[in-house]
Amino acid sequence: MGIFDGVLLLTDLDGTMLDDNKQIGAKTREAVAFFQAEGGKFSAATGRLHRFFRPLEQGVPLNCPAVVCNGGYLYDYSTGEVWGMHTVSRDAEAVVEAVAERFPEVCAEINSFATTYVRGWNDISAHHISIMKLDPVHVSHASEAVEDWSKVLFTVPVSSSEALAKYLRENHPGYYYTFSTPEYFELMPPGVNKGSAALELAEHLGISRENVYCAGDHLNDLDMLRVSACAYVPANARPEALAIAGHVLPDNNHDSIAALIEDLETKYRARA
Repeated sequence: MGIFDGVLLLTDLDGTMLDDNKQIGAKTREAVAFFQAEGGKFSAATGRLHRFFRPLEQGVPLNCPAVVCNGGYLYDYSTGEVWGMHTVSRDAEAVVEAVAERFPEVCAEINSFATTYVRGWNDISAHHISIMKLDPVHVSHASEAVEDWSKVLFTVPVSSSEALAKYLRENHPGYYYTFSTPEYFELMPPGVNKGSAALELAEHLGISRENVYCAGDHLNDLDMLRVSACAYVPANARPEALAIAGHVLPDNNHDSIAALIEDLETKYRARA
């Protein structure tokens, strides 16, 4: 038996495991390989849908399903299997249309499992769609996004972001809302987030909650950090994440996940 048998480690990507150049440091790679060799289950928890995140191409070494779509579902890249799929109510069509009328500068990227529909347009979505290499379907009304919705990503200029968040939370409650970047405001099914998905994954793997550890830096990581046996937060994180940290790691440019695994090794060797 390895010292990490029955342990799950989930990490956010941007700003946590990945450095500012979207790379994984050599020290982190070595640490993850050690963690896995000692029986640990390691994966990512990302806001991206499974089709936006290609771990093999990006060099992210997973050995269990990933939390994708900010917790909308679990995806096993080794088999293509999906667990815990949650979808947004079609009532959200009215929400998207209300935003289009009140905030014409905002674009809604309506994401299904297989397709991205775009209602509106702005430079933020143009950049996002380019870097993600998407081939979106442009629609003139949200009802034209015919597949089940996984989430709605509102791309919003920073100057309008707080007004949009306030409007949606006050006028269209009943959904889970979160910022994943200052320009990305996301609408999810109620009660669905990275934290709920982390617990679903642990249950799927037969891992007890006291052996679930999570690392993240942004607002969409807060729920995941709250369910973690110890909330690991890199030093570059948002103040809201640092405020609930159980352990502050080096920043994302200095192998934060390697430091996390080193701390876990100390903990679990002391228990042996």
